[in-house]
Amino acid sequence: MARPAKARGSNGTVIAWPAGVRRASGRTGSNRRCVTAEPSVSIRRDACHVRGALSELLAACLLILKGYRILDRGYRSRRGEIDIIAVRGRRLAFVEVKYRRTSAEAETSISNVQALRIANSAELWVWRNAAYREYEIGLDAIFVAPWCLPRHLPNALQPG
Repeated sequence: MARPAKARGSNGTVIAWPAGVRRASGRTGSNRRCVTAEPSVSIRRDACHVRGALSELLAACLLILKGYRILDRGYRSRRGEIDIIAVRGRRLAFVEVKYRRTSAEAETSISNVQALRIANSAELWVWRNAAYREYEIGLDAIFVAPWCLPRHLPNALQPG
């Protein structure tokens, strides 16, 4: 395919690359990013992200009501992600929050691989935060389902 001619002004200077025409770099003349996903996929992904963020907020509120103090939310490391890190007394809880349509689906959604990844991330977090090295460590889960109270299960994520 031949390369399109550049638009030139009256004095011979280049005005702009024609909108919608792909350059060799793959970019188009417009400043907008080219979206490859279908709009319905993008909307669904955004809805899932919002639902997950609300579930984590609800789980954090539950932990606060149970006497925990939230230390970190959405902790990410090279080993994995921990949704909530909380402390109550001398117990340090690393919490995974799962939202599903039913409580039973939420309980079965955590695999051993994911539990191991959370345990590795928890180990790295404790290593980086020396003040908490002597605390009892718990790998907890909070299951959230619509029209149900969230359920907190202490030590539910023991990697097998």
